[in-house]
Amino acid sequence: MNSRHGVIVAFSIGAFAFAGVACDSGAGGANPVQTQEAEAEASAPATSAPTENPRSAIPSLKPGNERADLKSFAVDDSRAFGADRIWVVWTVVNSTSGKANYTWDWEAIDTHGVRVAKGTERAIGVEPGEKTYGGSPTTLEAADVKLRVTKFDRTAAP
Repeated sequence: MNSRHGVIVAFSIGAFAFAGVACDSGAGGANPVQTQEAEAEASAPATSAPTENPRSAIPSLKPGNERADLKSFAVDDSRAFGADRIWVVWTVVNSTSGKANYTWDWEAIDTHGVRVAKGTERAIGVEPGEKTYGGSPTTLEAADVKLRVTKFDRTAAP
């Protein structure tokens, strides 16, 4: 497929507004988010049934895995639209029956395999079934990076 598909993404959280354009170049296969689980699966022998959608920003995980609550995690470069920095943006959906807190560490790897940024994200007090959006500004100078979640924790919230 050689056509380009663009989707304008916009949402707000309190006083913060996020906007971006997600484009599909048709190249396929590039996954902007790498996790330890995905890297382990990549080194495993190939099976007859694929376990990951190559166009998904988040790799498929086994049911019941707390990391599956992180539905999206991506770089948002909206500088062309007036933003002054590159952000990381995310969506968390609480799949538990109780209120939960989420914390994860991440790193950004450039095209040469060098870590160019790292950070920690938090979603606090997420109610059961609730979808929460968030993001943080970064020190990234270019958006051509791979994000990798290096640690992920979900804990019960009081």
